[in-house]
Amino acid sequence: MCGSKDSKVLMTTRSKNLSEIPKASNLWVLNGLTLDVSWNMLKKITIGKDTSVVNKKFESIGKRIANKCRGVPLAIRALGGLLQSKSEEREWINVLQGDFWKLCEDKECIMPILKLSYQSLSLRLRQCFAYCALYPKDWEIKKDLLIQLWMAQGYLDYTDEKTLMEDVGNEFVKIFLMKSFFQDAKVGEDGDIVSFKMHDLMHDLATQVVGNDCCYLDRETKIWVQRPIHVSLEPNAVHLLDSLDASRLRTLILLSSNEEEELNGDELLVISKFKHLRVLKLSHCSLSKLSTSIGKLKHLRYLNLSHCRGLGSLYKSISSLVLLQTLILTPKEKFEFSTEVVSKLINLRHLHISNWEASRDERPSEFVKLSIWKYEGMVFSKWLSPLTNIVEISFFLCGSLQHLPPLEHLPFLKSLHISFLEELEYIYYEQQDFTSAFFPSLESLTLQFCDKLRGWWRMGDDFNNTTCSLNLSLPPFPRLSQLSIIGCRILTFMPAFPNLENRLELYNSSVETLVVTLSTVALESLNDFPPLSMLKSLHIDGVNLDVKRIPADWMQNLTSLQLLQINWFSCEAFQEIETWFKDDLKCLPSLQTITFHNCEDLQALPDWICNFSSLQHLRVYDCINLVSLPEGMPCLTNLQTLEIIGCPLLDEECQAKTDETWPKIRHVPMIILSSLH
Repeated sequence: MCGSKDSKVLMTTRSKNLSEIPKASNLWVLNGLTLDVSWNMLKKITIGKDTSVVNKKFESIGKRIANKCRGVPLAIRALGGLLQSKSEEREWINVLQGDFWKLCEDKECIMPILKLSYQSLSLRLRQCFAYCALYPKDWEIKKDLLIQLWMAQGYLDYTDEKTLMEDVGNEFVKIFLMKSFFQDAKVGEDGDIVSFKMHDLMHDLATQVVGNDCCYLDRETKIWVQRPIHVSLEPNAVHLLDSLDASRLRTLILLSSNEEEELNGDELLVISKFKHLRVLKLSHCSLSKLSTSIGKLKHLRYLNLSHCRGLGSLYKSISSLVLLQTLILTPKEKFEFSTEVVSKLINLRHLHISNWEASRDERPSEFVKLSIWKYEGMVFSKWLSPLTNIVEISFFLCGSLQHLPPLEHLPFLKSLHISFLEELEYIYYEQQDFTSAFFPSLESLTLQFCDKLRGWWRMGDDFNNTTCSLNLSLPPFPRLSQLSIIGCRILTFMPAFPNLENRLELYNSSVETLVVTLSTVALESLNDFPPLSMLKSLHIDGVNLDVKRIPADWMQNLTSLQLLQINWFSCEAFQEIETWFKDDLKCLPSLQTITFHNCEDLQALPDWICNFSSLQHLRVYDCINLVSLPEGMPCLTNLQTLEIIGCPLLDEECQAKTDETWPKIRHVPMIILSSLH
């Protein structure tokens, strides 16, 4: 109905019967992979990239195993994951001669192969995999959320006190991806896994092994007679909640909803009967009648109330949820929340709060919108102190917060995210000599759009004495790997970050923090390793960038940099930063990708990009006046991809293959052009 003329529909299916229903005009039956391709795939999975060292006996057995997979990639990947842990010839022979092959022939399916791979997992890995049957097929599973759910069920409990459950969960995800239980992983710019999916046959396997303990409910589900332990449901199936056995239920997840389908309190009141819940996730609901009952669900480990209304006096009862590990409150409307409540959640590991308005209660351990010196005896530093297990803290749109309490002593804090705190002025610290560890575990720090944030300030110092704290040098972050500073224009005083490895973003902010990091003080702390020498990804913009404050030779430090993104630079700014790259053929030896974005008055790309002999990918986005490329472009012999998007003038030049432009880029294997972004 909406296709253009001569459009066609392509349908894929594993069922011959299903292919006959639409009366397809053309039917292609795809053959499986050839034996050579199958064996090469199996080799790479079991042995690794260096497949030349495979033992001849193993090769003979492996080829016969690959042949039995009948060219089905999923079967090959599943058995490859199984054989990775088997180094004895007898173990490979056992797989070759296994009884499951007979089942594959009888049922004409690969499920027995997948089940064998599942049975080779440890008990904890089996639990974690089976739990994924909660999700519908083809669901994009968020990694961090899934790990938090595993934690809540006790699947990641670990006897080694030095090993974080989150680290165990990340290792499990990597194992599942390696063994093809998960696939289609999305990776963030920092290299960390963000999400993934399950092949629908793997989902069938999870559903099969978990039995009736996990279920997904939607409008097609009839009255539920089984007694599931873990339930996920669509909003249109909320009427089935009454039929669940409250004594068995441990997980309740409302998968998706929206403003138009907002559920009311009457529909959700039944949740108050689920006394043994460990996981409760709701979204786009009105909780006016349920909010006071949530505090009675004393076994909760995971509580996520996203885009909900009517939280009311939730904070008065939530302090009894002392087993909580993850608390996510992102309501549609402002709500009162007391820091005293947070201080009682002694097992809390992940905290995300937005739209928070401080409680107006006058108890001194709670925030009110005030400056700290106005209230004598206010124990401002204590509200986060009991949270020694905290791993992640996120504040968003908490307009009343002017100061944050000391955080540097929290032993397991790995991620701190602060966004849109318009009144925030300082983050306090209280250590005097820093003999103990300073932010010992912090790996990711995000400071976004905090217009009044000046930096770290020592508790007890006189605010009117602007040099008192500034004269005291803070130690550098020991493990910080990712840092984003966006829209913090007066941020000048914070710990240095010389060990930064994954990513640095500096947008519309003061360069003072970067200058401090590049100073000799930071250099001495690294035992002769230049600051930022391990950094892989750098993103900077020209808005309020005081280039003259940055040392001209600082790029020489960035020997590990692989990605450089330059945003919102004017022609004048490009001229000012030319000294960073000029006549230095060894500059940025590891650089693979450079991106220019929204440099609106730039007419020609700078010549210095031709110094990057290792460059493989050049991206140019939304540079509307850009019309020419450097003469030295042919020198970029390793350049594999050139993207020119939203640059109409240069796009026209490239499309026309003019004598001025085409000789510069014709050596590039892949050129992507579009005048519109």
